[in-house]
Amino acid sequence: MQTRSDPFRLDGRIALVTGGASGIGEATVKELARAGAEVWIADLNFPAAESLAASIPSARALHLDVTSPESIAAALAQLEFLDILVNNAGIGHVGSIETTEPEDFDRVMNVNVRSVYLVTRAFLPLLLAVDQRHDSVGTIVNVASVSGLVGIRQRFLLHQQRRHCRHDAPARRRIPQNATRQRRLSRHRTNALRRGLPRQIPQAQ
Repeated sequence: MQTRSDPFRLDGRIALVTGGASGIGEATVKELARAGAEVWIADLNFPAAESLAASIPSARALHLDVTSPESIAAALAQLEFLDILVNNAGIGHVGSIETTEPEDFDRVMNVNVRSVYLVTRAFLPLLLAVDQRHDSVGTIVNVASVSGLVGIRQRFLLHQQRRHCRHDAPARRRIPQNATRQRRLSRHRTNALRRGLPRQIPQAQ
């Protein structure tokens, strides 16, 4: 993330970033902490999360398997409050429809789509209670992908997961958005960020 001399401030806010121990998640953790937030680094790779947390005074490591309801429940039990949830955890798969096996399809969908439902559903009560603590609302940020809009060679599953709910809207935007519309909108905010292509991924075709 770009460093600014006058960053937005998140003092007194508590954030949780899934897949926060590396890559985009790690950069997100650092930016949130720089802005003054206390950050939970939630990751399946707990040693990596601990290592990152050791370098950030306002961060704590949290073991989390986003595909496991039991792991999510255990993580939730460690939090008393939460202001910001960043659904960042995700995996990729290289292959066309011909070479992608059913188990590959299920694995990617479980991590990249179903997990957003599981994690958001579990932590939503804490997010909806934010306005009881201070003058703000709970926030969900879903890290999506530009692959929902353009084609990428040998990335069949990326396109399927982003178009799972509607052809023009990634699942990471629609799942929590639809859920919160059934609650009081004034108590919640949902955003989806379509990230670009990392340099190691072949250019869009």
